[in-house]
Amino acid sequence: VGDRDLAVAPPAEAEASADRALRRLGIAPGEPFVLVAPGASCTARRYSPSRFAQAITRLGRAVRMPIVLTGSPREATLVETIRVRARSACVRSLGGDSSVVELAAIVARARLLVGNNSGPMHLADACRCPMVILYSGTDLEEQWQPRRAPATLLRRPTPCEPCYRFECPYHMECLDIPASEVADACLDMLERTAHRARVPARIGAASSAPGS
Repeated sequence: VGDRDLAVAPPAEAEASADRALRRLGIAPGEPFVLVAPGASCTARRYSPSRFAQAITRLGRAVRMPIVLTGSPREATLVETIRVRARSACVRSLGGDSSVVELAAIVARARLLVGNNSGPMHLADACRCPMVILYSGTDLEEQWQPRRAPATLLRRPTPCEPCYRFECPYHMECLDIPASEVADACLDMLERTAHRARVPARIGAASSAPGS
C-alpha cells in the first residue's frame, strides 16, 4: 500500500445532521468547540471518568468555547456521568445519539479532540483535527498512532506494555496521568494549532506533517 493516510468524506445528510446536532447545543456553524470522546471498546483503553471530568473542568475555566461530550449509544451513561461531574457551564453533551458518519462530520468541525486510543482518534486523524489522546499501554504507539493530524499522546511507560489486554489487572498505571497534565496538553495543542489551516473532511490526504 503506497498511501496509508486516512481520509473520510461524510455524505451531505451526515453533514446536515451534524450541523443540526451542534445547533441544538447552541453551537453555530463555524463556531469553535472542543470535542471529548471518553469511551473506548475496552476498559483497558479508557482514561478515568473522574479525571476526564476534572480535566474538562480545568479546560473550561481556561478556554472561551463550548466543550462537547460524545460517545456511542452504549457509552451514554459514561458520557452523562462525566457531564454531571464536570463543573463547567460550557460543557454540553451529544449523548450517544450520533452515527459513525455523523460523528465524523462533527469531528471535522471540532477545534480539538480529546479522547482515548479509539475510533474517534482515527476519525480525527482522517479529518486532520488536532487531538490530545490518552494512549494506554495496550498497544505500541507506532501501531495505531495518528499519522497526519497534530497529536499529543499521553501515557506512562510501564514494564507490561504492550499488553493487548481488554482489562487491566494493574490499576491502569499506564494512564495514571493527572487531570492537570491533560488540560495543559489541550491548552498547548490549541495554542500550537491556533493559526493552522484545517483540511476539510471531504478532501484527501494533507501534505503537511503531524504537528505542523
